[in-house]
Amino acid sequence: MLKILSTKIEVAKENTNVEQISAKSFTGECNGLPIVNDDDSVIGIVTAIDILKDIRKNKDQYYNSKRGSVNLRFF
Repeated sequence: MLKILSTKIEVAKENTNVEQISAKSFTGECNGLPIVNDDDSVIGIVTAIDILKDIRKNKDQYYNSKRGSVNLRFF
């Protein structure tokens, strides 16, 4: 039987940083994370593509010049 609904839904608040969102959302079968406001109303969804876009946009923040690699420790 295909399970399409979970009773426990992970969410993030709108002020949650990218590292925390990626740690919460992209494990197991989840590929997106609903973002909620202070009233717990859904205001958006962050996907893996959104995280990759953020890395590309802010590559200097993620880039470690001593090792010559991108810091993806939170994935």
